[in-house]
Amino acid sequence: MPLEGWTASVDKMTHQLSAVTFYDGPIEENASLVPDRDTSTQKTRSAFWQFDAKSKRGYWLACRYSGTSLALSRALPKGLTQCKVTYNNGEQIEGMPVIENISCN
Repeated sequence: MPLEGWTASVDKMTHQLSAVTFYDGPIEENASLVPDRDTSTQKTRSAFWQFDAKSKRGYWLACRYSGTSLALSRALPKGLTQCKVTYNNGEQIEGMPVIENISCN
């Protein structure tokens, strides 16, 4: 509820994907994972996370967006063995390289 004299409204500013984090188990447990390996070219960097397809805990993905503290998260489908995130080294959002692609298999 807004304070007296103030009006609440929804901002029409777009919020771009600015960061992703993979987790071993639900994000509330704070078991974030670092990439298992990275590859780089002058224009891009790719980060790879390896997963145990038979994990009982499961893996989660959290997505963060520019201009907000909002994070969206969800469990990844069972049976995944790898996710790759490709970043554009030449562009940034909130100090982080722009995410060009996320692929999992």
